[in-house]
Amino acid sequence: MRISPVNLVCLSLFACLLGCRGNHHRPANVPASAVWADSTFIDCSVEIKAGANRCTVYKDDTGEILADGLFVLNTTHSAAELSELRYAAFGNRIIYLEDARTLVQRAASERDPAKRLINDRLKALATGGKAEAIDCRSVANSGKAEAASECALRAFADRKPFYVRYYGQGIDSFGFYGFAGDANGNVYAVDYEGMGWKTTGLPKEALLLDDNHIVVAPCPKPVTLVKTENGELTCAKPVTRQDSATIAQQEPIETTVCKILEAPAAFNNKLVRVRGHVSVNFEYSTIEGDGCSDAIWFAYGDGSGPPGLVAYVMGNAVPGGNDSEGARAAPIRVKLVRDFNFRRFEKHLAAAAKKSEASGLVLHRVTATFVGRIDGVSEEIHAAHLKRSPTDRPDYKGFGQMGLFDAQLVVQAVEGDAVMDTVHLR
Repeated sequence: MRISPVNLVCLSLFACLLGCRGNHHRPANVPASAVWADSTFIDCSVEIKAGANRCTVYKDDTGEILADGLFVLNTTHSAAELSELRYAAFGNRIIYLEDARTLVQRAASERDPAKRLINDRLKALATGGKAEAIDCRSVANSGKAEAASECALRAFADRKPFYVRYYGQGIDSFGFYGFAGDANGNVYAVDYEGMGWKTTGLPKEALLLDDNHIVVAPCPKPVTLVKTENGELTCAKPVTRQDSATIAQQEPIETTVCKILEAPAAFNNKLVRVRGHVSVNFEYSTIEGDGCSDAIWFAYGDGSGPPGLVAYVMGNAVPGGNDSEGARAAPIRVKLVRDFNFRRFEKHLAAAAKKSEASGLVLHRVTATFVGRIDGVSEEIHAAHLKRSPTDRPDYKGFGQMGLFDAQLVVQAVEGDAVMDTVHLR
């Protein structure tokens, strides 16, 4: 058979492309199952239980691990099938597929370099290159945040350098965050975001480091470290007892959900009376008002959750306020009153959650009047959140699920009748 020069060139080019894609040097630690793509080797499997792909990305010339953990499709937030795993490239912790979809990292493993990056940054801040620091995550050796936090609090009280790291996992994102304290009593909050931080909405004193993946901010002085409800640390200014006591005696402010949404900071740490529509599902608990399209997080004053709310990842916002001099004021103590009105409301809420789950296209909600404390984010954070788009990743700076809410209502009591109604979803 005679082959024309043009066909010969095409065959040669095709053979070259095959060779370029398939005959790359494979470092010793890269498994045979890994596929070369754009200067990397990518190895993914399907973990049915996790609903995600377990992926490792290696640098093609050295075998260095660039990313390791659970990844999900950007379109469905679930795992890709094995037949769909045709890789095009890797960049900014994203695996690009040939069909234009991407796999985004939802969780990092112990082998992921992000852990080493934040550990190195925390250790450097704690020691300043002059002394050893206590790694409270290793000292705790229990996997529980509270044990690591207790270690950090002891070290801080003794003026010993320390650092502590926590892990934050969202639905389709992950991050590390922690605190580093040096021998001089300085403490720094350090946040690692897998997809990188935006420059807007950050505190003035914050430093953006490591290709915008890490934010470092000093805790305000005099430094006070306290544990949050989930056992992790946060830093705040000292509490002014006199102002806190005055705030606790206030009468409820008559307001609406819409007004709270307009200016969360104006209602922060205030007792309010508000009427709204409460909806609860597996991951969300919200209250909405008439005339506004957004919602605020809905929580109980005793720390428990409404029926139907099963699993969610809390944001990093901390309840409390500031006095006239800028010192930290403790959050108003809210004690949930489980009286007849509350029991009737909760009965309706449990029924609404079940009906909504069964119907799918109809949302069942419960309308009532509530008295409780409002926790709101600062004006700066609220302004930054107003500019974000629906495709932006959550920054966890608010309340409720993944910190998506700029305010939350912590319920003290239910007043009057609670009624259940329906909303048809389109």
